[in-house]
Amino acid sequence: MVTVVYDGTNFQLKSRALEEANVITTRGDIIRGDTAGAAERLAIGAAGMSLVSDGTDAVWGFPFKNYQVFSTAGVDTFNTPAGVTKVAV
Repeated sequence: MVTVVYDGTNFQLKSRALEEANVITTRGDIIRGDTAGAAERLAIGAAGMSLVSDGTDAVWGFPFKNYQVFSTAGVDTFNTPAGVTKVAV
């Protein structure tokens, strides 16, 4: 249950569940559900990482795991690696 509190200047959302399970300790932390559905802390990821799913949990990672970087000076031909469905030029 979420309660809205107004102090005459600001509105604030209060949640007993989040206050009881105060897992936030550091700037950038987010809350995700653990295997039992309880609130748990997910620390901020490294610079350049994105919040992605590993199929079970929210984790820090790269949004495009299956990519390779190619470069050339001039004209060249590249074969698309197995499993790659999109190529950015």
